[in-house]
Amino acid sequence: MNDITALYDDPFYSTRERYRAVYDHFAAWLFERYAPSRVVDIGSGAGYLLSGFATRGCTVLGVEGSGSAFQNIPGNIPTLYFDLRNADRLAVMIQPYWDLAASVEVVEHLDEACEDAFCRLLASLTSKTLFFTAAPAGKPPLHVNCKPKEYWVAKMEGLGLRYQREAVDQFTADCSAHGCIWVVQNAMIFTRY
Repeated sequence: MNDITALYDDPFYSTRERYRAVYDHFAAWLFERYAPSRVVDIGSGAGYLLSGFATRGCTVLGVEGSGSAFQNIPGNIPTLYFDLRNADRLAVMIQPYWDLAASVEVVEHLDEACEDAFCRLLASLTSKTLFFTAAPAGKPPLHVNCKPKEYWVAKMEGLGLRYQREAVDQFTADCSAHGCIWVVQNAMIFTRY
């Protein structure tokens, strides 16, 4: 894994503020459809998605490995600073009682050797729904573990989650016009069997 703080530094996050409203729209869509009361975001960045859930009354928790992102998270979003390469250790620290777990554009930044533990963590955290995106292509140094959506679907289904194709199609239709098209195109939604 790259030095996330060096790659995603303060100047990077200062250019991302324009996406806050887009992530709020994503949170609104997920909230309307799944009505979570507890949401955890692994690789929460500057907390935009969690802010959207918090304003809707959800209990939220972010986990972030970039020091720069961590410094840009709003004070009302509780966040753990944690090296996401150690997902097995994180699984012991976070209780698996979240209605919705999210991880947006994170796994492609982790070395392939870390992906199994990371996916097990995501699958173990949610009692109901997982919102997961992963870039299928990219270039180092940012993206070191890019795989097609079908790969991640098979991996998560192997961990006891069911891919929700119709929900993903609806999310794509409803959210494409709002921006962050890479998130929309890479979106996967799973529910517990």
